[in-house]
Amino acid sequence: MGTVAAGEPLVADGEGAATSEAKVALIEAAAVTATAKAIFFTSMVDSDQLAPAPSPTIEAGAGFAVTVSGAFLGSTLFCSLAALLLH
Repeated sequence: MGTVAAGEPLVADGEGAATSEAKVALIEAAAVTATAKAIFFTSMVDSDQLAPAPSPTIEAGAGFAVTVSGAFLGSTLFCSLAALLLH
């Protein structure tokens, strides 16, 4: 077994040094890729979240409250017609 200097991989007679460096580089590349993907997917924002709320519009035929019954509206129309004819 040869001597090991600072910064050299701990392998016997230099065999496999390139493969362990390649493995470290591959692991580092995978870690950088995973980090980049995590940042990308957590920072994605839907366009619906950024869109302003729609302005309220007047609905066609929304002249009366929901609590007013049809019988009440009919009776007021009948009274108005009777008052017009009796005048």
